[in-house]
Amino acid sequence: MAYFFMPVFHTEASQGLFLLMFFMIMLGASDLWRMAVSGIVLSCRRTFREGDYLRIGQYEGTVTKLGMFFTRLTSDLGEELTLSNIAVLKSAITNYSRASDGGGFGLETTIIVSYDTPEKKVQEILQLAAHQTIGVSKASSPIVVQVAQSKRYRKFRLTCQATPTKLRTRTILLSDLHANIQDALKEYGVQLQSNYSGSPQSSFSVTDVVRY
Repeated sequence: MAYFFMPVFHTEASQGLFLLMFFMIMLGASDLWRMAVSGIVLSCRRTFREGDYLRIGQYEGTVTKLGMFFTRLTSDLGEELTLSNIAVLKSAITNYSRASDGGGFGLETTIIVSYDTPEKKVQEILQLAAHQTIGVSKASSPIVVQVAQSKRYRKFRLTCQATPTKLRTRTILLSDLHANIQDALKEYGVQLQSNYSGSPQSSFSVTDVVRY
């Protein structure tokens, strides 16, 4: 404001320079303002808090800092991820900590099997694999539901609760759960299907057969 009252401001060159600097500062600060507003919105919505385990878009980790401009996550592999609050607000957020009663996180995985395997048998296999996974909570029973079907295949989802530790993180628990599911399927003589068609627009590859 003091610049307006200085004698040099009355020259055309200084006025042009002032306008140029003013617009450069405003354009550069626009993203900062947007990130600050996004941080306020995230804090008011209480979508997550520090210590929660989240999936934000393609990233996963534990929230270590919810700042005015950035949100920081620490992955199970020890990687520190810094996301702008604008990107966080625009992304789909899955809060695995809120999905679990009390401490811990929710675990979820899906498999695709043919109609040759009875539904009750599939439920027994998935529940057995969950109970055999170290870290899965014994207080609540695993839930198995059929979420989709086609003329040849059916898709089942297993949901359970777990309490990871520093040595057994959520990534390791999911890996153990998938391994136990595969072992249980072999024990019962059930094979996973590599293709699924619930609708003309949906298809799953081999890597999608067991996922979370």
